Amino acid sequence: MISGIENGMIKRWHDAMALNAVPYRLKSLDSYGGQLDDMAQAVKAFPALYVAFSGATDLKHFNDRTYWLARFSVIVAATSLRNEQESRQGHANRPGSYQIALDTIRLIGGQTFGLPIDPMKPVKFTPLANNRVARDIVSIIEIDFTTTFDISLHGSLEALSDFKLAHANWELPPFGRIVPPLPNDAAADAISDIHLPQGGYDLDPDDFSSDDFNTSPLEDFKGADFNQDFETADNPDFKKDNFNPGDFEE
Repeated sequence: MISGIENGMIKRWHDAMALNAVPYRLKSLDSYGGQLDDMAQAVKAFPALYVAFSGATDLKHFNDRTYWLARFSVIVAATSLRNEQESRQGHANRPGSYQIALDTIRLIGGQTFGLPIDPMKPVKFTPLANNRVARDIVSIIEIDFTTTFDISLHGSLEALSDFKLAHANWELPPFGRIVPPLPNDAAADAISDIHLPQGGYDLDPDDFSSDDFNTSPLEDFKGADFNQDFETADNPDFKKDNFNPGDFEE
């Protein structure tokens, strides 16, 4: 439910830009994962909007269900080379943080994203920063929304459904085309379906060594040049100039 709400908020903004419902484009639109920690790098992706789940409070219990008040935060950021006022109010076709924040309230408020939740309610508007970062003047605002939803309480583990299938979308290399809602098979270069064995196993820890859990299978690809990896691999005939990301599309 939580990830569905986050994805719905992001998709709402993607749709608004695709339909020209807002007269500008955001450079970055994503779930928040520390993008603002390094502000010198972050400003390169402004104007930006990030969505984060901020927590939930248990409201009440009724029979086998519990009802929650959940809070989601939207962080909007804009920048200007001219002055602090322009970073907030914008200039020409460059949006300021005020406009992005108000458009967020207009686009997200009252929405349910097709989920069994109460309509999203804007409850707080907080300026977070008006600072200079190198040559840029940065303005950042946080808008909080609340909604309520209920969760079924199961009395035993037997009542939970089995984890039978893991479905993944892959983009090789990452271009940013796979966007919510997920899964997004149409935009994926490759799709993985991992069927998990059922029934359980009796495992002996002595059967495994620490080497068996060394690194992720994708660890070797972190920071690597995708084309160069393949050119120097088992296929010497693969040349960098022959690689076309469109070859992976269906």
